[in-house]
Amino acid sequence: MTSSTILLLEALARRPALVGALSLYTCFYVAAGRAITRPAPFGPRWLAALVARLLTWVMRVVARCPLTCALPDETIPPGKQHVVVWHPHGSYTAMCFMHCAQFTVQASPLTWYPGVAPLLFRLPLFRELLLLVNARSVAARSLEGLCAAGLSVGVQPGGIPEQLVADHTRELAVFSRRLGFVRLAMRHGMPLLPVYIFGESQAYTTLGDGGRALSAWCFKWLRGPPVPVLG
Repeated sequence: MTSSTILLLEALARRPALVGALSLYTCFYVAAGRAITRPAPFGPRWLAALVARLLTWVMRVVARCPLTCALPDETIPPGKQHVVVWHPHGSYTAMCFMHCAQFTVQASPLTWYPGVAPLLFRLPLFRELLLLVNARSVAARSLEGLCAAGLSVGVQPGGIPEQLVADHTRELAVFSRRLGFVRLAMRHGMPLLPVYIFGESQAYTTLGDGGRALSAWCFKWLRGPPVPVLG
């Protein structure tokens, strides 16, 4: 056993409360892992509503990005399934996460389960926030399970390719040739509900062609899409 390991164990021994808290969270982390693909709400709904309101308040007051929305002209019948298709991805989908969470939690105009990158569910605490506001893994098995359970899902077709070309000076939408979200909707007889989040592209200031080249290089060699931004 190395000296650094001994020092770490001694430090933890002096903090039993911290060790207990970490142990409890570790157990919870493992147990809650099933919720990433589970077709059911996660956690108490009052807590989800509170978190959603807090997120939109932070975006509106702290980041000075107020929320204005235009809902569909026709009321969506309760229980009517849809595949919500939203654009743009932007650098880090700040607006969608911070502002749109309240729409799914409050079922305005419908409750939907947006698919996000499975990697995000590996981040402690952040994944619990995602699960509370109905985010689930965008993996095909997860989306199929949600649709089969009679739930509406959300898909961002551009994904990482759209993130890598994010540009705060223009609006763009990227579609894969496979159009998997269309086939998903056809398999389950679900209509598409298009959503465009104006302001997502301007949430951060991108760094032009140089920043996009760096993002592409990082994704190619590191398999991660870090997008250098300001703001």
